[in-house]
Amino acid sequence: GRRAATNLVAPIGDLVTATEKVSEGDLNARVDTSTSDDEIGMLGQTFNRMTGQLQTQRDDLINANTQLEQRRHFTETVLAGVSSGVLGLDNRNRITIANRSAANLLGRTEKDLIGQEINEIIPEISVLIDRAKKLGVEFIQEHLTLTLDGQTRNLNVQVTGDPLEDQRYDSLVVTFDDITKLVSAQRTAA
Repeated sequence: GRRAATNLVAPIGDLVTATEKVSEGDLNARVDTSTSDDEIGMLGQTFNRMTGQLQTQRDDLINANTQLEQRRHFTETVLAGVSSGVLGLDNRNRITIANRSAANLLGRTEKDLIGQEINEIIPEISVLIDRAKKLGVEFIQEHLTLTLDGQTRNLNVQVTGDPLEDQRYDSLVVTFDDITKLVSAQRTAA
């Protein structure tokens, strides 16, 4: 009777111990199923298969997260070196990405821009965005004259996006260059 009880309780105890290890994050925990071919053995095999799948999925998530982090870092590095102002917008026209040039041109910090609606920062550009959305185009460009920090600035603004089937945009990218000196030089030359 004791041997039968031990043969029944020991695999359950092993399963409980392995379950505790998994709950602590050890996805390498496995149950020995070589001694039992009954329902308890099948339960152990299922447990081992489940922990194996969890470990594979966790490893895949860690790899995907590492790749995303590398891409984000690369994108930030590229945007930091671009002389044009670059703003990424979500579908509600909130700024999700701002490079250093955009912050400098607008007289703000990058952190101040993130989360703000574009129409609160530059209403003139929001008019251009609305026109792009109304037309459902992938690219629209215009020269705008703005007053920023009491100074008149001439900007070459481009709005780029990939419209969805119903002419909505999941995201938009706004790029702008300060062409004030160029316009001034052209006027002087004329």
